[in-house]
Amino acid sequence: MFRFWGINANEANRFNGVGDAGANGVTVDHLDHLGVSNPLDGAVGRCRGARRDEYNCNAVPSSLRHLYAVCEHAPGKTPNYGWVMTTPARDTHGLGRVGIWTFALDLQPMSKAKEAARELEELGFGCIWVPEAVGREPFASCALLLAGTQRIGVATGIASMYARSAITMQAGWRTLTEAFGERFTLGIGASHEHMATKLHKGNYDKPYTAMVEYLDQMDLGLFAAVAPTTTPRRVLAALGPKMLALSAQRGLGAHPYFVPPEHTKMAREVLGEGPVLAPEQAVLLETDPIKAREIARKFMSTYIRLPNYANNLRRLGYTDEDLGDKQRPPSDRMVDAIVAWGTMDQVIARVKDHFDAGASHVSVQVLDADIAALPMPQWRELAAATKHL
Repeated sequence: MFRFWGINANEANRFNGVGDAGANGVTVDHLDHLGVSNPLDGAVGRCRGARRDEYNCNAVPSSLRHLYAVCEHAPGKTPNYGWVMTTPARDTHGLGRVGIWTFALDLQPMSKAKEAARELEELGFGCIWVPEAVGREPFASCALLLAGTQRIGVATGIASMYARSAITMQAGWRTLTEAFGERFTLGIGASHEHMATKLHKGNYDKPYTAMVEYLDQMDLGLFAAVAPTTTPRRVLAALGPKMLALSAQRGLGAHPYFVPPEHTKMAREVLGEGPVLAPEQAVLLETDPIKAREIARKFMSTYIRLPNYANNLRRLGYTDEDLGDKQRPPSDRMVDAIVAWGTMDQVIARVKDHFDAGASHVSVQVLDADIAALPMPQWRELAAATKHL
């Protein structure tokens, strides 16, 4: 059965349910209009509207807040009960439930990038994740975006340990933390062999061991400037079990990239319940299968040949036939696993799959047929669609 707070017995009839209002709320046997066939006991009603005091929507014992049913109503209006079930809310460690992962801001003049960041903040996203490859220097980019906003978090997704020494990395980390506190999160990773050796002229030997040594150097590094008053925040780009475990031991947790929900499930099992698990999920609002998969394959071509990603997908049961090669594109199964395409409802279902699998935060990367486009219209739609998550 479902239990709701904020409605009386008469209102419960609107859910095809019966019950008595009181300290324990209203019990409802089923929700036919939502097609719920096997309701769970103890669902909690939580209202996101403005008149919470009138409808007592927040008067819910914290011990029962393990499932949520969300209703929406405009200020001053009678609640329009549209209840949906969501997953248990994990500690997001300040990242918020849903963030935006994007390279699109690098492709705009910084003045326009800051305008976009301010709108993302107003839309309610918890964090903006910015990459490091051959675009803007990530610490400078994060500093400018943080200075141009007031509340939203900004994170590197990720800063490569091969792009700078450990001493330089920790100096940038502490500098931005001192200036912006917990709004800044450093995502750090081993990147990829071709980036380390060809771009940064480094040695890509035993990346796990190199990461451990790098973190040791960071944590022992001298920093003679004004120290942060809050603990600097760090997550690791992690795919395999060893790096995932390290991310929990030496930081807040993990930021996996280019992963399906089944990886999130495995990662949560490795991490345990406490640490951050913030996977990236690529999405595309395109309902035509041919067009959607064409756009998705172009996006995936950048990544799927890289050994780190390919080996991770093989661990999850995808085959070489799924991965494709220079002559054969990735299979439809592989494309559909990595890129959530279709209607907004279908896209949101994939984000929810990550939460169901154990994610504490999902960073959504919106794809567009025009790779240089700033996907502000899609971000606005996404913000409205993810408010209940």
